[in-house]
Amino acid sequence: MTTKRQLYVATFLTDAACAAFVFAVGRLLAEEGIGLLLLGAVGAGVTAGWAIAALPAGQLSDRCGRRHTALLGISLLLISAVGSLVFQNFRGPFLAFYLFCGVGAGASYAGLIPWLSDLDSGAPRKDKTRTLMMFCFAWNLGLLGGKTAAGLLFVVNPFAPVALAVLLSGAALVLLLRLPSPARAPEPEPVPPPMAVDQRLSIAFGRMCWIANIAGTCCVGIVMYLLSDLAVVLEVPAPSQGLILGGWRIAVMLTYVVMHHSDFWHHRFKVIIGARLLGLVGLAIVCVATGSLGLLAGLSCLGGMLGFNYFSSLYYATSGSSDCRRGRACSVVEFTVSVGVVMGTLLGGFAGAAFGFRAPYQLAVVVVAAMFILELFVFLFYVSPVRAATRTLIPGGPDKDS
Repeated sequence: MTTKRQLYVATFLTDAACAAFVFAVGRLLAEEGIGLLLLGAVGAGVTAGWAIAALPAGQLSDRCGRRHTALLGISLLLISAVGSLVFQNFRGPFLAFYLFCGVGAGASYAGLIPWLSDLDSGAPRKDKTRTLMMFCFAWNLGLLGGKTAAGLLFVVNPFAPVALAVLLSGAALVLLLRLPSPARAPEPEPVPPPMAVDQRLSIAFGRMCWIANIAGTCCVGIVMYLLSDLAVVLEVPAPSQGLILGGWRIAVMLTYVVMHHSDFWHHRFKVIIGARLLGLVGLAIVCVATGSLGLLAGLSCLGGMLGFNYFSSLYYATSGSSDCRRGRACSVVEFTVSVGVVMGTLLGGFAGAAFGFRAPYQLAVVVVAAMFILELFVFLFYVSPVRAATRTLIPGGPDKDS
């Protein structure tokens, strides 16, 4: 098995471990009746650990190597799961170890994503987007598989999914220990060479993606932690809720496939506008849905926007950064993703408690619209000058939004 494929497997195992762990603890706390606000706060705490770890782990990845950073992250995830399993009868230490799960996951991604991108250094664009697509498939399938297995095991024993998380993270650790360390990225030159036009545009569009990620994953936080409440109110059966969430994830993955096989979206603001409108339509449908079909249609549209946001942000981060700075660029993507989830979980919980079960999704509409206004300002005052400068470098250069 090639190094790249083994990294996909490690990504799958890591995300499956996190999914099983999060499902088990969330369900356990919900059954204890701790309330929507506290449940959201615990979920936000895990994601906050991801955000806290992302940026320093990205620096560590560039300085000390991708393999060491990924090993550190997965080791922390394993310690978190083992600690929670050992202290399952002591709620304080149990939750303390659980909250550390996010730190391990954030550090893992800071090593895995740039490691995969380094393997494609100098490769054609399609090879690079194929790697990004397969990486996104790996973590999405890990998320689905981990939650499905955790749901089945939880019926047997509430802590069985935590034991599964121990096994999965341990397997990921063993797999990475067997891989050789990738070649170190070269040190930056005192006077860096001029950047290519595509690289400059990728850096500029990447700034917009940071804002888009915060808005999009704010919706993810709401759906992840609060959709069950809406489903119960609308009398949507649990199996139907599972199918709805599966359809949502399929829409995300189909978006990855379309983006890999096309390049019409590269450095085009019009496509970004279309993605935001699709997401807003999806949220509007969820706000007025009265049953399973409405939720499925709304979340599928939202999934299209979320898939576009994440894939484009990874593409611009990897294509806009040099080998020696790729870890930091990718870690900023993960940081913005985790910040959005924290924001959505906390604000959605407060809105739902204060204004009713549809309020979190109405709030999401406001957040996406407000963040798009910020994206527009970034485009006008940062991206447009970069585009104008690139046209002077190449006569008749890129003018894709005309």
